[in-house]
Amino acid sequence: MALEFRGTRLEASGFAIQRNQNLAELRRKYYPGKHYDRIFSGLDSDHYVYTAQPELRSSNGTTLRCSAVWRSGGSPAGHCVTAEGTHVNFRFE
Repeated sequence: MALEFRGTRLEASGFAIQRNQNLAELRRKYYPGKHYDRIFSGLDSDHYVYTAQPELRSSNGTTLRCSAVWRSGGSPAGHCVTAEGTHVNFRFE
């Protein structure tokens, strides 16, 4: 992940990405039926939500703590916080 903020390039790599799905909500919405069976078996991955919390660093030591979330097939979006507490929103395209 790379962002440019205040003329400084910050990067992070190798951070964890979590994959989740709310099976209780999906069961309430789609059960019974073949669609739910495909979701539960993992064949339908459109209902996954991904999250990540990378810490981006620049070559001069500046850091941004970030949080991102996106649905399967979508673009990550979220916010970052500087050491001074400034919030920065982002969305990848």
